[in-house]
Amino acid sequence: AELMRVKSYYPNFKDTDEQLAKAKEAGTTKVLFKMKKDIPAQLPPGFEQELMKISLQDLNQAWIRYYTSDVKGTSYDYNVFVNLKIIDVSPEMAKEKYYSESKQVQDGWEYQLDHKGNVMKDTLGNDIKKPKYKTITCNVVETHLSKSARVAGSLDYWDTHTNQLFKTDNIASDSFFEDGIVVVLGGDVNALTPETKMKIGRKPMPFPNPFDMILQAGGTLKGMVKNLLYENRCILN
Repeated sequence: AELMRVKSYYPNFKDTDEQLAKAKEAGTTKVLFKMKKDIPAQLPPGFEQELMKISLQDLNQAWIRYYTSDVKGTSYDYNVFVNLKIIDVSPEMAKEKYYSESKQVQDGWEYQLDHKGNVMKDTLGNDIKKPKYKTITCNVVETHLSKSARVAGSLDYWDTHTNQLFKTDNIASDSFFEDGIVVVLGGDVNALTPETKMKIGRKPMPFPNPFDMILQAGGTLKGMVKNLLYENRCILN
């Protein structure tokens, strides 16, 4: 502020611009953003690089600057770690469910009778007919395939001057795979809903690779981490 006053009085006074740049650098809070892993689980290739591909332009402010890689010779005021504690992929599950679907369909016509059992007539003298319905049913077995992955941990804020953890937020993200195929056991397939019919005779989708599911969960986690960084930026002033 004093240097800015000098500049307002004497724009070209000595090395004011150089001193302003030094003051700005000295007064800027520097934050190192990195990932750490407290578990032996193997990560997919490129997982860390993808997770750290967070645009920090929305986070950088006049007096706060974020770094995603350690710059030699730079002294950081805070370290913010994505601390992974859980990386889990469920077994491949296949569950069978037996059920029936029914609906009413038209089955010809029948004459409408009055209370005496006589066929009723319309105003032109024609016999009144009404549609006749019957219930059809189809029995099926549906095989439901499922698999899931979970990535969880915390976002930890450390003060490098005191070497103390002063804030932590839990983070977790899941990815899911679900598919289903249907085999008709008997009955009338016309009783099935369009959704069920689409599953008849269709080959099941292959179970996804565990690493692909972890990467998918990591993509969601990345968005969660960026939101938290944005919400917590005021605590680093």
